[in-house]
Amino acid sequence: MKSLELKEIILIAILAALSIVTKPLIVNLSAVMVGSFGIPNGVIGGMIYMMWLSLIFRLVSKPFVVLGFTVLQGILAILVMGMPPVGLVSYVASGIGAELVLVPLKNRNPLIVNMLAGAVANSVGALAVYFLFFSRNVDPLSLVLTLSFFSGGLSGILTTGIYTRIKGIWQTA
Repeated sequence: MKSLELKEIILIAILAALSIVTKPLIVNLSAVMVGSFGIPNGVIGGMIYMMWLSLIFRLVSKPFVVLGFTVLQGILAILVMGMPPVGLVSYVASGIGAELVLVPLKNRNPLIVNMLAGAVANSVGALAVYFLFFSRNVDPLSLVLTLSFFSGGLSGILTTGIYTRIKGIWQTA
């Protein structure tokens, strides 16, 4: 495994912190859209949540960086937002899902890979949250997974747009 440079560690820390401090706003907006249907808020919020995962991979582009990023996010969510420690599972699950797509496909079409990584990560994370915090009733599970897949996929569009604009700045830093 390639070691991380100081600037990469700082970037990971800043983006992890930014992702956590913006989460309450995203949670509240998502709750307005899906809260009354008994669907986890992250299903829709995944469009933003998963953007961070593929963006950090595009900027740092080393194996296990997404997994480390999600562990840091989970720890910050526990410390800053008071999330129960068991919630770390959903962060790590999303990180594993994203890594499984991003690492082997990193040299393929970035838009498609980012969309697929976001879709898989959000679906895996939603599945973990669904069984950890909601219910074991599988009736709405197919709806949860479908919405998660599509909203997570949309995160790839955000990632690609943002990365295209900042990659020159980051590479010269």
